Amino acid sequence: LAVEALNRAIRLEPERMAGIHLILARVYQLAEMPQMASKEYETFLAKRPEHPDKAKFIKFIAANPE
Repeated sequence: LAVEALNRAIRLEPERMAGIHLILARVYQLAEMPQMASKEYETFLAKRPEHPDKAKFIKFIAANPE
Protein backbone atom coordinates (compact mmCIF):
# COMPACT_ATOMS: atom_id res chain seq x y z
CA LEU A 1 0.00 0.00 0.00
CA ALA A 2 2.83 2.37 0.74
CA VAL A 3 4.37 1.93 -2.69
CA GLU A 4 1.00 2.58 -4.29
CA ALA A 5 0.54 5.79 -2.29
CA LEU A 6 4.06 7.01 -3.13
CA ASN A 7 3.54 6.32 -6.82
CA ARG A 8 0.27 8.23 -6.73
CA ALA A 9 2.04 11.24 -5.21
CA ILE A 10 4.57 11.11 -8.03
CA ARG A 11 1.81 10.97 -10.64
CA LEU A 12 0.08 13.98 -9.10
CA GLU A 13 3.21 16.16 -9.07
CA PRO A 14 6.07 14.43 -10.90
CA GLU A 15 8.68 17.19 -10.63
CA ARG A 16 7.88 18.43 -7.15
CA MET A 17 7.78 14.89 -5.75
CA ALA A 18 11.00 13.70 -7.40
CA GLY A 19 12.49 12.90 -3.99
CA ILE A 20 9.91 10.17 -3.51
CA HIS A 21 11.87 8.09 -6.00
CA LEU A 22 14.64 7.95 -3.38
CA ILE A 23 12.17 6.71 -0.78
CA LEU A 24 10.89 4.06 -3.17
CA ALA A 25 14.45 3.02 -4.01
CA ARG A 26 15.17 2.50 -0.31
CA VAL A 27 11.94 0.54 0.17
CA TYR A 28 12.88 -1.72 -2.73
CA GLN A 29 16.37 -2.20 -1.33
CA LEU A 30 14.94 -3.22 2.03
CA ALA A 31 12.59 -5.62 0.25
CA GLU A 32 15.61 -7.11 -1.55
CA MET A 33 14.44 -5.91 -4.95
CA PRO A 34 17.60 -4.17 -6.22
CA GLN A 35 16.51 -3.96 -9.86
CA MET A 36 13.41 -2.00 -8.85
CA ALA A 37 15.56 0.24 -6.66
CA SER A 38 17.89 0.79 -9.58
CA LYS A 39 14.96 1.88 -11.75
CA GLU A 40 13.88 4.42 -9.13
CA TYR A 41 17.41 5.85 -8.89
CA GLU A 42 17.53 6.19 -12.67
CA THR A 43 14.18 7.98 -12.72
CA PHE A 44 15.29 10.27 -9.91
CA LEU A 45 18.54 11.16 -11.65
CA ALA A 46 16.63 12.00 -14.83
CA LYS A 47 14.75 14.61 -12.81
CA ARG A 48 17.61 15.74 -10.55
CA PRO A 49 20.86 15.10 -12.47
CA GLU A 50 22.97 17.32 -10.21
CA HIS A 51 22.15 15.56 -6.92
CA PRO A 52 25.17 15.37 -4.57
CA ASP A 53 24.82 11.56 -4.25
CA LYS A 54 24.72 11.03 -8.02
CA ALA A 55 27.94 8.96 -8.06
CA LYS A 56 26.59 6.65 -5.35
CA PHE A 57 23.34 6.14 -7.27
CA ILE A 58 25.18 5.47 -10.54
CA LYS A 59 27.37 2.89 -8.79
CA PHE A 60 24.26 1.16 -7.40
CA ILE A 61 22.58 1.20 -10.84
CA ALA A 62 25.67 -0.31 -12.46
CA ALA A 63 25.78 -3.10 -9.87
CA ASN A 64 22.03 -3.80 -10.21
CA PRO A 65 20.95 -3.47 -13.84
CA GLU A 66 17.29 -3.91 -14.71
